[in-house]
This record gives sequence, structure tokens and C-alpha cells, in this order.
Amino acid sequence: MPGYPQLDLLLVHMPASNPPAPPSTHQALGLTDGQRLFSLWSSRMAGSGRFNASTVETYGSIWNAWLGWLASRGVGWAEVTAQLIQVYLDGPSPGLVHHRPALRADRMANFTRQRYWRVLRAVYAEGVRAGLLVSNPMLDVPEGLRPVIDMGSRQSQVLPVSLLAYLRDAAVIERCLPAKHVADWWVVRDRAAVLLLSHLGVTTRELMALRGHHVFWGSAVSGSGGEGVNVDGGVVASAPCLAPLPVGGFPVALGVAKGDDDMFPRTLDVPRELALVLQAWWSVRREVLADRLARRLKGWSGSPVSEGAGGDEAARSLLDAACLSEPLFMSRQRSPEQLAADAAGGPVSSVAALGLLPPMEASNVYSIVRRTLDAVYGLPALAGQHPKLRGLNQASGAAIIRNTVLLDWVNTVGDETAAGWAGLRSVVYLRVFAPV
Repeated sequence: MPGYPQLDLLLVHMPASNPPAPPSTHQALGLTDGQRLFSLWSSRMAGSGRFNASTVETYGSIWNAWLGWLASRGVGWAEVTAQLIQVYLDGPSPGLVHHRPALRADRMANFTRQRYWRVLRAVYAEGVRAGLLVSNPMLDVPEGLRPVIDMGSRQSQVLPVSLLAYLRDAAVIERCLPAKHVADWWVVRDRAAVLLLSHLGVTTRELMALRGHHVFWGSAVSGSGGEGVNVDGGVVASAPCLAPLPVGGFPVALGVAKGDDDMFPRTLDVPRELALVLQAWWSVRREVLADRLARRLKGWSGSPVSEGAGGDEAARSLLDAACLSEPLFMSRQRSPEQLAADAAGGPVSSVAALGLLPPMEASNVYSIVRRTLDAVYGLPALAGQHPKLRGLNQASGAAIIRNTVLLDWVNTVGDETAAGWAGLRSVVYLRVFAPV
């Protein structure tokens, strides 16, 4: 078909006296062609800006799992039937790498089935566009048998709206995430991260991508969260005297970089409840970074990093720079390169090249949110309301907090504003559901 390049089917001319060798199993089943078809589709989607590298990798795992499942049954990707598709989608989830075990071993979760269905349908549609298939076999599945997101699964993706008030209360979060020791700086980090998720509805990826320079400081604190403009606008009306480092002592706005597909960067006002906790975390974070910087610069000709009058001005300038460039929410676990640089007391340039501490990983964020939700459900005011007591396998990661925040915004400021605050390019991406 015009506009779509034909896939190279590896046809090779062989002399009559030299008969070709029997095709390998992979060639016979068209695995190579199936992978090329995915590359064609994913390249087109990435070229349009709809996919990033992470999405391509995730969807590639889904498509390759399907190819492998077919190969184990001696079926090529272009030979599938509606019945075979149903058997696959009604079966267990393939052995992909997940951050937590599947809820059931005998079949895919409802949302997983829906995701696999969408990927397979889109790749096969690409095969039709490329002229490799006459029709999309996914559409041969009767409409009533196609995966849909059921009511129970939708409920498991959004928290009760009343729970959001607890997640936005700094005193509640401090009670739910207590510190065992004064030196446990990561507890202060965790509290700030949970409150940021609950007030501003950022994604896990956006949270991990935040750096110190994304926090803007001013002399006034906003009264409500979510007020802001696209980063490209350059200013936030409610945040006077913006500065990259504290001038009046209060974080007043947060710049959120693009974290996922179909999203745009934006700047959000920081409400008072979050501002005070972020202020406390910034102070603790600066001490942690000062300690790491002093270890990194051992043997350097300058004086040790110090906040006191005796500290070296150049060292303090390096600390200021580190506070801006380092992850806003750092991990405790240094990378092998960072460990080596600390041990060697390397050159000053190694601070910018390697960083002092890496950002939190997705598993860290998931663990923090899960512990917080369990603790909140354990409060006397919410006794007996844990979803497990209702037989509901509720999600426990940052996405369920984001969904709940979006639902709150939809109910209070409307779809268009909620989509803008969430960084969504269109309200069509705003899929939220109020639990019964």
C-alpha cells in the first residue's frame, strides 16, 4: 500500500544446482518478519512523538512474548485465528519482568489483558497498512469476547476520594511514616514525596526526574495546589520573586518535565501543606549532599564543605550547584561509579559528571506508596475500610494516587483544567472512574 514500506522478506535467488537449505524454525514461523513488523510500527509511532524509548521497550516485550508463545505451538504470527487469540488472552501472563508478582498465576489480570489486546491489535493493523495482511485477525474475535476493563478493575485503580484528604495531611503522613532514628533522612524524603504525589498528581517517572532546579522559591506560599502554567510560559503569576535557591524560604512552584507519552511539561503551584514539608526536606537534603560532597572532595585543596563561617566559599558554591543539579528525591544506594569516585576522592569535575546520589527507582516509589497506604488504612478513623477486607485487589503504586488526584480535579475544576494540570495533551487521555 502506498505510504508504507514493504517488509524485506529475505528472498534470495539460489542457482538450480544449489538447492536452498531447509528454513530454520524461526524463518518458517516468520519470527524475524514479526519483529520487523513491530519495528515498523514502533518507529512510526516514535517518529510522530507518541512513543518514547521506554514505551517501545515495554510494547516490544509484549509483542515478543506473543511471538514466543506462538512459536512454542508451531504457529506463525500471520497464521493466527480468533480462537487462538482468545486462548492466549484467557491464559496466564507471560513471564515478563514485573516489580511485583502477578495476582493470579492461571490468567492475566484484567488490565493486563486489555493492554495486550491493544498492542496486538495495533501491530496487526500495521501489517494491514504495510500490505502484509488482508485483514486484522484481532478483529475476527467476536466483539462480545474482546477484553474490556471490568467494573471491579476500575474500582481497584482509584482510591476512595475521602482518602485523599488523609494523604494530603502532613501530620497524618508523618504519623504513617515515622522515623526510627534522627539520622534517617530518607524518611523526610518519603514524606515529601508522598505529599507531592497527593497534591500535584505527578507520575512516578516525573517524580524520579525532578531535580533541585525544578523547585522555585519565593516569599509567598500559594493557598491551593494545581494553579500553574505550562513551563514554556516562563512565569507563574502566584509565585512572585521566583529564584532557583531559597530567598524567602518557601517553595512556591514546581516545574514538571515531560515524563510520559502524550504529556507536556508544566509548572504547578505548591500549596502551603506541601511547601512546608518540601522546605524541611530541602534543608535535610542539603545536609546529606554536603556530607556526600565532602566525601567526594577529600584530598581536594579547598576547605571541607561547611555551612558555617569557616567554610570555603568555593566549596559552598559547589554545594549550591549540587543542590540544583542533584535529584530532588535521591536514593540511598550509590551507583558503582559513584562509589568508586567517593573512594578515590576524584577531581571536582566528577561531581557534575557522575552526581553524588542517584534518583529513586520506580520500585522505591512503589514501596513508599504501598507502606503509606497500608498505614493510612490502619488509622482508627478508617478501621475496617482496607480494600482487602472487601475482597478488592487494589493497586498500591503512585498511579492510584495520581488517578485519585485527577478525579478530584475533574470534580472540582472540570475536565479541561484537570487535563492541563496533569500534563495531558487532551481530555481524551483523562480516563478516571469514581468508585461506588
